[in-house]
Amino acid sequence: MNKLSKGFTLVEICIAIAILGIFIAGGAVFFTKIYSLWLDNADQIEIQQNARIAMDEMSKYIRQASSPTVTNSVFIDNYGTEPASSRIRFHLIDWTTIQYYQRDGKLYRSRNNPGESALETEVTDNLGEIYFVKENPQGAADDYCVKISTLTLEKDNQSVTLRGYIHLKNP
Repeated sequence: MNKLSKGFTLVEICIAIAILGIFIAGGAVFFTKIYSLWLDNADQIEIQQNARIAMDEMSKYIRQASSPTVTNSVFIDNYGTEPASSRIRFHLIDWTTIQYYQRDGKLYRSRNNPGESALETEVTDNLGEIYFVKENPQGAADDYCVKISTLTLEKDNQSVTLRGYIHLKNP
């Protein structure tokens, strides 16, 4: 062989291409995993925000419910094919009727002012389940509350479950 020849041999080029291919394949797997984790975290953040927004909105209206001892205004029942205790209906002081219920994987609020037609609003989607329970935890006649025993939102492989007590301000 001529010692003055410059360049790479075929074996050297094949080895360099193989090493480069391994690095590219490893990088692709790495970035795919990172992107998958980012999507999962984005879904988790979204359903956590939606669950908190739904809980805050329900708390705002349920706290304003009129006394269940006088008017039996807080009523929990099932609706159609939805699970038992997945619907709550109550009156505000001005006799506006508010309902929260699940239908087709979504949480809805229905507001019906006296003399007006009902207004239905979607509160959140991705609803897995919701269960309401009316309780008197302290045993006092004026301390009624609504327990949201389960509020579960699900998206892809992520889920969030919140629970809480909402005390009525107008017992």
